[in-house]
Amino acid sequence: MFNSELNVLWFFNHTIAAPWLDPIMIAISNVWWWLPVYVVAVGLLIWKYKWKGARMALGAIVLVILSDQLANQLIKPVIDRLRPCAQSPGAFVVSWIRLPSGPRWGGSFPSSHAMNNFAVATYFVTIFNTRRSVRLLFLMATIIGISRLYLGLHYPSDVIGGALLGMLLGFAMAVVSEYIEERLRRRHEPAPTAAEVQKKERDSIVIDPRNAPWNRLPPEQETKG
Repeated sequence: MFNSELNVLWFFNHTIAAPWLDPIMIAISNVWWWLPVYVVAVGLLIWKYKWKGARMALGAIVLVILSDQLANQLIKPVIDRLRPCAQSPGAFVVSWIRLPSGPRWGGSFPSSHAMNNFAVATYFVTIFNTRRSVRLLFLMATIIGISRLYLGLHYPSDVIGGALLGMLLGFAMAVVSEYIEERLRRRHEPAPTAAEVQKKERDSIVIDPRNAPWNRLPPEQETKG
């Protein structure tokens, strides 16, 4: 199993490697390069959905903080898996690893990049489940995950595990967010007028077809019967 994983890592770290691709993958993996995209996305949410958009953006920020802390402060120390680029005495854990952006330290599983980005993608796809364009967030998250393999900083299972954990966390946050939105919507609904209450009561009355006015006999026939 581990040999298969190393074969996948070799493919992304060596087979497709190229000098012109190195800076692109470094940029894709660097969160600061994505900062303008995040700012524009938050601005669009607030512009289009007003306070609801602001709450969605706040939910995404809380989600990233929660995901990142969960990965780095809890799961990684517990799993304590060495990165392929970690230095053992005299060599790297994976001797042939290629490191265009240099080595990293700390735990390997899960990839917090994959976990954070798949969490956000799942969060927004769950909320905007009828918007196909939002599903492009999964493509962006996948490319970021691949960049971690290309740069030799994670094993494939680190990225896959991070993606699955992130999707679970993102879905949970979306459910909580939708619940809060529903509570707020009900709280701000105007109270029904007296006429609306009366109409609702009339509509709820069930009439037995046998007693309906159009099925009643004339009074003289009812007396004869």
